[in-house]
Amino acid sequence: MSLEYFEGPAGSGKTYNLVQSLQRVLLERPLQEGEAVLGITYLHGSRRRMHVTLGKVAAVQGKFHASTIDSLVRLIVCRWRSLGKEIDPNLNVGSETPDFKKMCEVGAALLQKAQVGQWLAKRYPVVLVDELQDCQGDRLQVIKAIESRSHMIAAADEFQDLTTTGTNEAVEWLHNTNGKQTVLTGNRRTTQQVLLQAADQLRARCDCGDTLASRLTSAKNAN
Repeated sequence: MSLEYFEGPAGSGKTYNLVQSLQRVLLERPLQEGEAVLGITYLHGSRRRMHVTLGKVAAVQGKFHASTIDSLVRLIVCRWRSLGKEIDPNLNVGSETPDFKKMCEVGAALLQKAQVGQWLAKRYPVVLVDELQDCQGDRLQVIKAIESRSHMIAAADEFQDLTTTGTNEAVEWLHNTNGKQTVLTGNRRTTQQVLLQAADQLRARCDCGDTLASRLTSAKNAN
């Protein structure tokens, strides 16, 4: 339906702006009976933080579900397992050690089907995605399928992708959409100039050793 996203370094206020944007959306179009906000992240730590954050947003009224992308995909595949079997006859949703790569492949294909995509969008008309740079491959295909039917608000930072030195797939997708982009700068987590200078040097792929040299201390090895 529509997409808006925020880019910026750690501490620049991406999560804060996600929440502010969500509040504006819900002010214009409040949640109806049976609807909720869906929050998606890649890691459980981010998912826990999003759960706490959404719980404090009055406009959400407690109607939200914070989930990792893998947990969401497993929920979708289990809900539509018969249809999933048509996509992959060898799909095993009851495994104690699920193949999440395969799950995401099937989940992305399921969400591209009208009845599945509409089912999810009817329940979650607004979707927040934090740390989007971590969603790649079939996980990103899941995000794309959800974005095609729900209003999505996302946050990403290509620099925080630790899996590749090239272009981040998710950020590249954002740049190729017609979504509303907001680029954030600065750091609101500290006023320590040494740390801020070192962070800027790291993002510029420069050596920060000279900046930190006077602040480094040695410590005995724990062993």
